[in-house]
Amino acid sequence: RTEKLQIVGIYHANERCDDLDMPGYLTKVGDKIQAEFENACIVLLDNRQMSPEIQTQNPTSCCKIYQKDSTKNWRVSGDLSLQASEEQKTSFTEHLAAQAHFQLMDFENHLDDVTQDWFNTQLLV
Repeated sequence: RTEKLQIVGIYHANERCDDLDMPGYLTKVGDKIQAEFENACIVLLDNRQMSPEIQTQNPTSCCKIYQKDSTKNWRVSGDLSLQASEEQKTSFTEHLAAQAHFQLMDFENHLDDVTQDWFNTQLLV
């Protein structure tokens, strides 16, 4: 490859909807990334903001962006909001109602069982 790629951050979503804590291991991974890239960030998903009612009626910030401050601690430096078309909002609501998120596979699932489709083509609309 001729492109020089860099890892500049990491994202995380807690398992429980009401959990907004950043796990200790996440800050350690963030520290390792920040050692190689000064402006590294950690993006933490706010699961409470991912309900269909909130995102279809009143889109709000769904993620907190953390960066290191002058004291070298991870602090919120911004928010990330979703912008979606009506078709995307409808699809999002339908997938949540059908509990499609329980069918999602990630690369770790694929490593455990190579028959698992981590591209999630079965969920494409």
